[in-house]
Amino acid sequence: MKQLFPAGKPVSGSMLIGRRELLDELENILAIGQSVILAAPRRYGKTSIALEILERFKREGYFISSIDIFDMTDKRYLAEKIIESCLKNNPVRIEKYWKSLKSGALSVLSMLKFKPSNEDIEVMLQLGKPSTDEEKLIDDALDFADRFCSRHKKNMVMFIDEFQEIAKIGGDALLKKMRSKFQRHKNIVYIFAGSQESLMTDLFKSKKHAFYRFGRFFEISNILSDDFFPYILKSFKSVGIKIATASIDQILEITVGHPYYTQLLCQMIYINCLKSKKEIVENDGITLAQEQIIEHELSFFDEIWGEIGNKKFARNILSLVAQGVSPYSILGTTKENLARILADLVQYGYISKQKSGKNILYDFKDHFFKKYVLLKLEE
Repeated sequence: MKQLFPAGKPVSGSMLIGRRELLDELENILAIGQSVILAAPRRYGKTSIALEILERFKREGYFISSIDIFDMTDKRYLAEKIIESCLKNNPVRIEKYWKSLKSGALSVLSMLKFKPSNEDIEVMLQLGKPSTDEEKLIDDALDFADRFCSRHKKNMVMFIDEFQEIAKIGGDALLKKMRSKFQRHKNIVYIFAGSQESLMTDLFKSKKHAFYRFGRFFEISNILSDDFFPYILKSFKSVGIKIATASIDQILEITVGHPYYTQLLCQMIYINCLKSKKEIVENDGITLAQEQIIEHELSFFDEIWGEIGNKKFARNILSLVAQGVSPYSILGTTKENLARILADLVQYGYISKQKSGKNILYDFKDHFFKKYVLLKLEE
């Protein structure tokens, strides 16, 4: 099956457009034992970048581990995922090990023993009465990863996605525990990723937080037009559809180089060409595809709009920002309250904040959400 304009899922290889220099830099930094932090809104390709890096190190003989914090509810679940991700590097009897873990063996990791053999080192889990001490459990799991690597004489790259969510599981106490253990690990280097940039920035750049300066910080940006342009041209050509230079420029002007929306817009343009049996991309096809994206993302945008509506003046602020008007022009509240609401909207990644001389400018991170808000004003 030919993969054309993939949107909404991790990509690799030639589909990972415009990230070659970043990937090479990340690989070099990790190879010398320095952890890295990737921050960007959702659907900017953080996961694709991290998984490509893991694949590179796997080919070099490293152990790899991938953990997503987003849907985790407690420390026990986190501990299970850490152990599971480590054991996947040693597939011998993995099913038996994991069955034991799920049946309660995980709670007695303090009794964990390593038994060397001539060919490999097998993890032997001694079953016992499940422990209810969640702190002991997470302690053992965090130590397990480095011990596992040490006994196998391997180094590991561990990817922890949506790291900003860790605070919801265990607060500052868990963050301090993790920092304390991670900084002593000799065999593991970490990739932390998060979709709430301001929270990730705070976690890793603020002196008040445990992970202050733990690794090199990278903000993942939109893809440059010079990188996207040849990809779009080549992709349409590969399926026998002509696209003019001006049309590609129009696409990239609409999406502002956003990885997800650029792929999705091109995908919809291609499908519309198939439906209409056209072999050339026309302006009306681009306009139609743009409208279809709003429809495609409607439930997602409606959910965000609903959440924002719970905070007074938040929708008013977004509406003004969408129109390019100062949000401080709202009447009926104080500047201090508006500043707090703006800070919340920035923290959760809805808008960005930039300084221009003495002025502070706000704009949307998601330009299609901006179009949605403008449509709301017309209702």
